[in-house]
Amino acid sequence: MASEFVPETSEIGSLTAHSNEDSQFVGSLSGVYFIQTVKRAFDGLDGPGSSESQLPTAEEMLVGAGTPPRDKRHRTSSVRDTASSSEVVESAAEWTYDPSLTASLGNLPPPDVAKGLMMMMYFKVWHPLFPFLHGPTFLQAMEKVYSSGNEAQHTPESCIDHRSTCWTIIFQCVFNLGSLLAPDVDLPSESKIPAPTGFKSLLGTLSSRHDIVSLQALLAIQVYLVVTMSHRQASTVGGCILRSMLHAGLHRCPFRCKQLSAHDRQLRKRVFWCAYAIGRYHSQALGLPLGIHDSDINVCLPAAREMHSPRGQTTQSANGSSAPQHGNKEDRDKESVLASYVDSGTLTGREVELSHKSILVRSVRRSSVLFLVTDVHKR
Repeated sequence: MASEFVPETSEIGSLTAHSNEDSQFVGSLSGVYFIQTVKRAFDGLDGPGSSESQLPTAEEMLVGAGTPPRDKRHRTSSVRDTASSSEVVESAAEWTYDPSLTASLGNLPPPDVAKGLMMMMYFKVWHPLFPFLHGPTFLQAMEKVYSSGNEAQHTPESCIDHRSTCWTIIFQCVFNLGSLLAPDVDLPSESKIPAPTGFKSLLGTLSSRHDIVSLQALLAIQVYLVVTMSHRQASTVGGCILRSMLHAGLHRCPFRCKQLSAHDRQLRKRVFWCAYAIGRYHSQALGLPLGIHDSDINVCLPAAREMHSPRGQTTQSANGSSAPQHGNKEDRDKESVLASYVDSGTLTGREVELSHKSILVRSVRRSSVLFLVTDVHKR
């Protein structure tokens, strides 16, 4: 008897890296694969390289040219392809404090206060659960801004770029998160975030680009809003994060793009799973539909074996067959807390799918409830 399932098909989308942090994704249903096939056919007729140099890319044909190429101030420096993300492999030194954000986010605190809040509170308590930042890069940026005597706060607004805006948001959220756990640390009133409503005006700016530093700034805002019990606003920020991640292709395995370094791949996974876990929490806490379904994701879980190989760089085992990559043990150990939270978020998502469907289509099978309860007890 013929199977009722159609033959397995694989999604052939397009994930393009414009810089070390910035990427764009277009799914196969958009027609990108068809356009690329036609372009290659014409290229073969007219001679190597002739059509590629004249015709726009498939992505430009489908979604438009988008934003112009970034200048040097908007791009990261070169990233070394290294297996360890513990090294300082990207530069955040070229940033200045954005003076336009002083009214909504406050000023940088004194160096000694900032160091205590960052090391003893944020990276000790919050970072293990939500490791969306790269610690060495954060330290490098912090050292840079404080070694210049905070002169960056007086930089004219006309000289401020997008990266500086993102890092200003990240730093202020990190320091204020740390102060919530250390009431004995005297964070100056002028360095405190006055009200959560001040973030609303920043969402458009941060959502205009789909690079990693913009997503990190959005996640920093979201975590701060969660901790301060501003859940509806945090959920709104989560919507911006989700769309930005989809446009950047973070819901797909980062090994799809061989131009990415090992550091970039690991950081993209951490950013995605942090957003996933917080999104599942909000779906349960507010009784809202899931933003993204597990069946839409093919990113390997944190602290688990990497099941994908870089395109064109298949890892071979001793018997000649392809083998999953084990990754860096130190990275997996660091992600163990996030992995546990993501695991519970997966169960939360299954419960939301059972309980929050429309009454017109809701039909909960007893077996589904039993399987879910069993998996909860297994954890």
